[in-house]
Amino acid sequence: MAGSNLLTQLDSIDLNDLVYVERDLSVAQKVGLCFLLYGDDHSDATYILQKLLAMTRSDFRQSNLLMQYAKSRPEAWKRNLVEALCIVGARQVLRRLGFHWHELRMHYLPHINGITLHIHPLLKSLYKICEELSLAQSGRLVLDVGEKVARQEAGDPLRFYDHTYLEVFLLDWLTRRCIRLGDINATGSDVQLLIEHLKLNDLKEQAKLLIDTVNSNAPDQDHVVAPPLTIKRETQSDNQQSASTVQAASSSASIRRGNALQLSRENAGIVLIINQKRFHRDVSQDLEVKTIKKTRWDGCG
Repeated sequence: MAGSNLLTQLDSIDLNDLVYVERDLSVAQKVGLCFLLYGDDHSDATYILQKLLAMTRSDFRQSNLLMQYAKSRPEAWKRNLVEALCIVGARQVLRRLGFHWHELRMHYLPHINGITLHIHPLLKSLYKICEELSLAQSGRLVLDVGEKVARQEAGDPLRFYDHTYLEVFLLDWLTRRCIRLGDINATGSDVQLLIEHLKLNDLKEQAKLLIDTVNSNAPDQDHVVAPPLTIKRETQSDNQQSASTVQAASSSASIRRGNALQLSRENAGIVLIINQKRFHRDVSQDLEVKTIKKTRWDGCG
């Protein structure tokens, strides 16, 4: 029933509603939304980058970027827009469009990183990182990665200095092809510059998010991305030990893979995993008492 209500509300969105949607969005939400909607195509990313630069530099922040997006994608703009609005957390806008947040949350899973229905999964993860980093951390990322990009690229540097809008810098690196999203399964993606910076600056959770996003969306094991190596001096024994560890892990993974439950965005949902093989139908009262006491003791710890 909830699914049919959601589809009904999607169909009821009109092009004229987009004028009011943009008015209700903050500048930060608008930048994030455009990043999610336009960032997966090179020509679109180039176009929206110039539009966002002009908008963020101007005192007049009104625009018609969503209207232009809808006209360029007549078949898919509604579903893409609603998912992107969920990811940026524009609940007030969604309520005014007639949606219920709890239905959207269960359908699009905006709180679960790396899983999307229509938006590119790496764009979602990159947006989440933009939201998590402090202004100082964003500044260090822009300076470090920007310097590496400048060494690789001969083009003019991006003359934009507001690190609050980290998505603008990511769009610039995407247009220069210094980072790549790949296809909708992240096949052909390359975000190694970002992963290396995040790991070296004690942002391992964010680096892991990018690695997990690529790996979880890979259609097969041939496209799995390995985490970047930690920079250190390794001895020959270290190398031998690492090689044996990797070989053992690979062997173990191949054994488990036969009985593994394959998950993808098509069958994404909620799963309950119980880490127990054997269950007893009849449990004696003594055992129940011991279990309760142990649980209480563990809880006190």
